[in-house]
Amino acid sequence: MNLIDRVILEWSYRTKKGYPDLNNEDDIRVFQSLFNINLNEEITTKNNIKAAQYIADSPSGKENNVKSFKTGKYRNRINILTIKDEDGLKKFIANIFKIKPEDVAYIAAGGPGNERNSVPALRFDSKKFGEVLVNVSTGKKGTGGKENEEKLLNSINSLAAGGFINVIFKGKNGVTHKVDNVTGAIDASTNTKEGQKADVQLLSNQNIVGNISVKEYQNGFRWASIGGKVSEFRKNFVNKSLNDDDYPIGLVPNPESHRDDRYLMIDQNTKGRVTKIVVDNFPAIEDEKFMFGTDDPKTVIAIQDFNDSHFEFDNDSNTVTIDTQFVFTKKSQIDGSQYEPMFVIMQHKNQPYGLDFRILPAYQSKLSSQGRTIDYNEVD
Repeated sequence: MNLIDRVILEWSYRTKKGYPDLNNEDDIRVFQSLFNINLNEEITTKNNIKAAQYIADSPSGKENNVKSFKTGKYRNRINILTIKDEDGLKKFIANIFKIKPEDVAYIAAGGPGNERNSVPALRFDSKKFGEVLVNVSTGKKGTGGKENEEKLLNSINSLAAGGFINVIFKGKNGVTHKVDNVTGAIDASTNTKEGQKADVQLLSNQNIVGNISVKEYQNGFRWASIGGKVSEFRKNFVNKSLNDDDYPIGLVPNPESHRDDRYLMIDQNTKGRVTKIVVDNFPAIEDEKFMFGTDDPKTVIAIQDFNDSHFEFDNDSNTVTIDTQFVFTKKSQIDGSQYEPMFVIMQHKNQPYGLDFRILPAYQSKLSSQGRTIDYNEVD
């Protein structure tokens, strides 16, 4: 019996009729309680992504050079530079989906239903996808981290100029990494394959000879979001926080959410808010794939806010030396530094239970008065 058959059998066993009915709310709730998957939410997310791609592919989208985002959490986002005002965006969407502009709701960044996004959203009902929410950025696509990656990529391509160059990443932490006979660089950030960490790939003709993960120095970053990888721990943490009065962390319903399975963390003793939890003794914290992924060749991490002054080219050796704050080629170089990985639980209303399970650098894991520490072994 394969996995799908086992899932259906277990689901069927727990339904009143002996088989699941997707139109029966009780059957849907049984599935969600068994497997910690919200079917309605999954369908909505997929439709949001499809709607964003449909907008980009439409004649109006192509005319306005609309771009859709290909990476994980931004896949329901479009980028448009030609229309920036609220009324214009409503008319643009209405024209594509043959609806009235007044039927398109504009939600400001951080507004109700769009709390975790830094750009506005448009919510509307379409015959093709049902009710959807599409985020819209109207500035240049490629700011912040993306712009940093493009600076590295474009500088290498400009210096290679169709020939061969050697590329050296030189970190102020004493680590260097050299890649020989580079003919160019390409953007790898749109590749969402499991384990992919590279943002920029270095090529020697058509062969990939280097994978580089580019991290901003000033703005910070996360190593990984791992909610799906620790689903059993997540379930146990939620159960313990909801049902064990002696456990130091509690969960209460989030009043700002329209869902009844989204929670806020509290201190069981003081009943005060807890916004960040560091989880000690997480056994998988030694797994370097959180940082380096599974790329081949192995990904190298370069931390810098790149500008022209960081690229020094030597004509005699045909070598560019790239000045970076930190270069990491293995986990032992990260251990003990400000970037050492830590397992952290934070609030995120759009994640299951309203909680986000992350691997963060140590300097982003420092606890304020609303922070707490728990032991992994007491939960799992």
